[in-house]
Parts: sequence; C-alpha cells; structure tokens
Amino acid sequence: ALFAKADSNRDGKLGGHEAVAFLARSQLSLATLERLWALIDTQRSGQLTLVQFYWLMRAIGLVQRGEIADVSTLSAAALRARQPPFALPRFANVAVAVPRIYASVNT
Repeated sequence: ALFAKADSNRDGKLGGHEAVAFLARSQLSLATLERLWALIDTQRSGQLTLVQFYWLMRAIGLVQRGEIADVSTLSAAALRARQPPFALPRFANVAVAVPRIYASVNT
C-alpha cells in the first residue's frame, strides 16, 4: 500500500522526485533519508524497486522508533540481520491499514 502511494507515476519503481515528495513525510532529516537511500540503492540507480522500497520502509520504521540511533554506522547486513516484528514507518497525511501481525508493534 505504501509503495502504491509513493510511486506516483505508477512505473513500478520509486524515482528520486517521487521519493523526495513521499519520504519527507517521514519527518526524518534529509541527511538520514539520504543515508538510508544510499544503503538500499546499492547499484546507485537513483530508483528503488518494490523489494528495495520494503527495506527502506523497514529502516525508516526502525529509525523512527529509536531502534537505530546512528544511521551513519548502519550497514545493509545489519539491517537484514534484524528479526521481526518490525515497526511500520509513519508518514504525515498517509493513512495505511495496519496488518494484524504489526498491530502490537505499532501501538
């Protein structure tokens, strides 16, 4: 659901302009968002696939909940090693139905 909201041109990838407009709603700093993007966009294509977007959302949720204090030292391997449940990220003015599996994590 979040990917569909972020992928405004519906091309199946999240490009830079779409990302800036959508990710700013996370209320994380631009520096934090840039670091997380660089961590996920390993091929430096300037766009994210659905799977990469999933990892970015996972990282944003962890940062928002304070589970990752310093994104400058975060590695992709460390992010992938984290075990569920994961906090869903929150975005201003974006409503998303919370799956039952996540309900206890986000309340």
